[in-house]
Amino acid sequence: MYPENIIYSAIEQRITDNEAWLTGLGGTAVADIQWYNKQYEEQQNDLPWLRPAVFIEFAEIDWVHHTAFTQKCNVPIALHIVQDLYVDGRDSSPQLNDFKTQLDYPYMINELFDGWKGSGTCFKRMKLVRTRTDHDNDNLMVHVFVYESEVVLNKLNNPPD
Repeated sequence: MYPENIIYSAIEQRITDNEAWLTGLGGTAVADIQWYNKQYEEQQNDLPWLRPAVFIEFAEIDWVHHTAFTQKCNVPIALHIVQDLYVDGRDSSPQLNDFKTQLDYPYMINELFDGWKGSGTCFKRMKLVRTRTDHDNDNLMVHVFVYESEVVLNKLNNPPD
């Protein structure tokens, strides 16, 4: 298997395995995990995926020769954490506490991944390097957490000549 497959599967499993932990903190279980494909950026009407959602994005990967049998790279991984913006965040709102819980939610997800290493995988600890809040959608609250993880991958058998 290759890094995107390994990391995607490990992230998906980590979220699924920690559903009870997330809800115990007052969060909501992640309802949808998908490969990032600009889902929330291009949708204007009905959103054909459940929320809260986590979309997994891989940026450009630069590989370097490591040994005769391995390759090495740093993999940039972005988790797009998308929630419905269904509560009023104004100071006088009776929903202010719910709004603050929504603000905390992406950081709860981050707790699962910052410093985490998938066991038995080719990638080392994920390190949080950047966060961004997307304010371009009136109906969604979107946070993007970007991590980097070093990968050392065994080369597969040489293909035939």
